[in-house]
Amino acid sequence: MTPPSRVAEDGSGWAAARAALAASGTVTLCADAADWTVPEGAAGLPAADAVRYGRLAGALARHRFLVSRLLLRRAAEALLGIGPEGYDLARRPGGAPHLRGHARTGLNLSHTGGLVVLGVSERGRIGVDVERLGRPVDPAALADRICAAPELRELAGLPQERHAAVLLRLWTLKEAYTKALGTGLRLPARAAAFALGARTAVLVGRSGRPVPQEPWRFTTDVLPGGYVVSTATRDDRPAGLSAPRRRECPPRR
Repeated sequence: MTPPSRVAEDGSGWAAARAALAASGTVTLCADAADWTVPEGAAGLPAADAVRYGRLAGALARHRFLVSRLLLRRAAEALLGIGPEGYDLARRPGGAPHLRGHARTGLNLSHTGGLVVLGVSERGRIGVDVERLGRPVDPAALADRICAAPELRELAGLPQERHAAVLLRLWTLKEAYTKALGTGLRLPARAAAFALGARTAVLVGRSGRPVPQEPWRFTTDVLPGGYVVSTATRDDRPAGLSAPRRRECPPRR
């Protein structure tokens, strides 16, 4: 999977995002909410989204929510060739967004601060999570909460000054994984363990050895501004099935 593509309301970044999706079947999009203009208020939102919007506190949270919905629409059109007449957003039982009529297209959203992240996959399940480096954490408490035994052993061999960043990466990987699975909090963070490479990660067992996970891919990228974005994808296509062809069209302005 290619690194996340930063896309903007003016159309910049979308060509690279289309190329990434065509190359690997998956793409992660990042949008700076402050750079997007959206009509304030719940008018035009589906009923379920209008309820969620009404429960949000603070101008940033509400603006970011509206940007996420606009980003979904633009991605559907620019990446999948789904125009306004075919755009029908619903939610899966775990809460992930889902386009009716496009069951094999995976979508997942995450956000922190002013950044909105959207994962799109034409191969099946996808989960994304974003956090910001430097957020206040208690490394010992966080490690006890989220780390399985192999991760604790690896952490013990690292300098203390690296613990917070490694733990933040593990946290985003576990969040992305459970979101891709659709289990949410039903799967405790310590139930899955990762061995970390420079950018990729693999699932490991109690011994620390990799477990069979051929359909799964895990990546982490650090974006400008100190944002840590982790993505989990699973290729659920039947053997020999290629990604569907799509009509490419630029996002609306």
